[in-house]
Amino acid sequence: MRGSLVILIVFTQLLLFNDGMAQRKELRLSLDNVTTTPGLASEGVYKYHDNELFYLNSITREIKVFDYKVGETLRSIPLRKEGPNAIGPEPYTFHLISKDSILIYSNFFNYQISLINGEGKVLNKYGTAVKDNSGNGIEMTNGLLTGGPSSMVVQNKKIYALKMLLMNQPLLDYSPLVEIDLKSKEVKAFSEPKQYSPEIYDRILKIIQLMEGDIVYNDKEGLLVLSYPLDHSIYVSNNGFNSMQKIYAKTKYFDEFKLMNRLSKDLDPNQATEQGLNVLRLSGQYLELHYDPYRSLYYRVARLPYDERVYKEYKSGVRSKLPPRLHSVMVLDKEFNMLSEKTYMVKDYMFRSGMFVGPEGLWVLKPLGDNEDEMVFELLDLDY
Repeated sequence: MRGSLVILIVFTQLLLFNDGMAQRKELRLSLDNVTTTPGLASEGVYKYHDNELFYLNSITREIKVFDYKVGETLRSIPLRKEGPNAIGPEPYTFHLISKDSILIYSNFFNYQISLINGEGKVLNKYGTAVKDNSGNGIEMTNGLLTGGPSSMVVQNKKIYALKMLLMNQPLLDYSPLVEIDLKSKEVKAFSEPKQYSPEIYDRILKIIQLMEGDIVYNDKEGLLVLSYPLDHSIYVSNNGFNSMQKIYAKTKYFDEFKLMNRLSKDLDPNQATEQGLNVLRLSGQYLELHYDPYRSLYYRVARLPYDERVYKEYKSGVRSKLPPRLHSVMVLDKEFNMLSEKTYMVKDYMFRSGMFVGPEGLWVLKPLGDNEDEMVFELLDLDY
């Protein structure tokens, strides 16, 4: 009897109750001997669909498909490096259209996106490079897509993808957003919304982490929603960004972005590296944007800056290491009104490495524990 009571208590501690219905609070995925956690392989990219969880395992070049209820592997989708079904040497991110229709992007593959089926067969390939407005054949940018789970979406048979603008002229002329027609394969560049002004761009030293962004698709409202790391606003469009609305969606935990105090051209390489680290540590930034179709909510994740006093103590040697960093998760309703914002310690959760939305809400990967044969996710209690 006592043993049964203990089991019942432990079980209820792993559940949440929502509108009287019990929900689990923890998700465990069993790993085989070749599947690694995203902290060891790459940024994690997870997609939920119809009681299955799809996970990109870059090292073994496959998409693992887990049973969402029990956490066991159902199957693996191979991502081939060579041959007629090659998707490129370094699979980086993917977008799930359906179980049998998956867009996969690989680095070092002429910046192509491959459309594969559920068995890894390549059905089509799409370029992402854009020529400039002069028509002289010069690429707009190097073609790399941003990382993370929200770098591309599909709406009305068109891919909307975010690229990394790493050259000065494209930054002045273009948005990092491109549109790729799935039928004609035509690639269209946008002039808006630009990521940063030239003044800000010169002060962030082309730091990759600050050149990324997120785009999500609200299929109920037909909305594309875009978020940039150093921008308190988000950009919303119901017509493929032919027009858009700029909506203020700011965290309550910081006001300004602390950037370099000198232009990059005035710095030697060593100074530039140091200034770049200062930017990443002292400036807050927005890391991710997720859409929850089950509740018509948006989750915007912010990384909070270190306190300047604490950072100076670290640089002077008073502190041997920096303290754990705080992240916040903002909950926005379908009208983009703030419902809540709550902070979490990065030592407790792997933000940017493993987040996805499931029927229960927003799941976040926990750091690797004693058991290396499983990935553990926790359902965030967002208090809204």
